[in-house]
Amino acid sequence: MRVLNCICGARVQAADGEDIVRAMLAHSDAAHPEMKFTEAMLRPMMEAHQSRVTSWDGSTSAIDADAIEIKPLTPERAKDFLTFFDRDAFADNPAWARCYCFFYNAEHGPDWETRTPQQNRDAKEQSIKAGESHGLMAYLDGKVIGWCHAAPMPTLPALAEYVDKNDPEEGTTGAIVCFNVAPSYRGQGLAKRLLGAACDALRSQGMTRARALPPREATSAARAYHGTVPMYEAAGFAVEGEAGSYVVMAKKLA
Repeated sequence: MRVLNCICGARVQAADGEDIVRAMLAHSDAAHPEMKFTEAMLRPMMEAHQSRVTSWDGSTSAIDADAIEIKPLTPERAKDFLTFFDRDAFADNPAWARCYCFFYNAEHGPDWETRTPQQNRDAKEQSIKAGESHGLMAYLDGKVIGWCHAAPMPTLPALAEYVDKNDPEEGTTGAIVCFNVAPSYRGQGLAKRLLGAACDALRSQGMTRARALPPREATSAARAYHGTVPMYEAAGFAVEGEAGSYVVMAKKLA
């Protein structure tokens, strides 16, 4: 049995790759007619699902909290990061599997939507090996099961619209932009642990403030990839304002 989660939170399941394409298409026609999905649009998602992304059967694996190790992304750990995003990060959502968490590192232009998974993978690998990508990885038994993209604002050009050029702290502000936990390990507090480690890592990099942009409404795991308002509030973040569908939150680190 193969299981996918729609961005709306609905779970779609079917016996094999061909069937799940049709099942997802039927779901989108019924639940999201305004999106007008076609089989041609869903086909690349299933090609990723069949060729590299780990199949997920909807099961949950219990985490021994004492066995988790959280480590910073370094050039030496590039392979660990890439393997996670090649295989497990989007096991339930292969439609997003082309990103490789490069979205916020990229200078966005009209070609972003046409970039291939390999282009993003290559660019992210180059950025990691050059020491220009930052974040935290959660390991269990030597395997990455979770990720938090936390980095100094200057390394995230896609967040430029949220930068106050007159803010004297902007150069020492870090941003927490993405969480990705392998689906079978969700709901067990791993994102919360990654958030704490991210704040510590930003502080060690000389950042005096952390900023986050959780959605006002996190209706699914995919919608909550920025984290959630309650999680940030519990970690000491306070609301600063709004930006479209997101809430701008921040926390002093020093």
